[in-house]
Amino acid sequence: MLIYSKKNKKKILGVIFRSKKITSKRIDISPENEFLQFSAQKLTVGNYVKPHIHKKIYRKSDITQEIWIVIKGKLLISIYDIDKKVIKKTFLEKGDLYILFRGGHTFKVIKKNTIFYEVKNGPYYYDTKDITYF
Repeated sequence: MLIYSKKNKKKILGVIFRSKKITSKRIDISPENEFLQFSAQKLTVGNYVKPHIHKKIYRKSDITQEIWIVIKGKLLISIYDIDKKVIKKTFLEKGDLYILFRGGHTFKVIKKNTIFYEVKNGPYYYDTKDITYF
């Protein structure tokens, strides 16, 4: 499910994807023009990808995008529009993910022992140069 900004209807804030939607056909979850690319596919025994490397290609980004993938448990996420107003709240459970392209976000752990992966483009700076709290 694509989440669009209410402030600028052409801007995609993010994508919520549920693991139950994964099929044997590759699903490209991220729009192709976004920095972070994510896809999903149900694999069967014998699936094979030829050995390969990726060519060096200069890419320039002025935005940090991130992905949260819930491995175990449950999160309540809040998605903020580009004007810092909450636009959506939803739960993420085991296998679900949220890709943040722009806007703001927060989450609250709902189940004990929740585990998630967080992936973002880098480098990431752990000081206030990289984030703004509101």
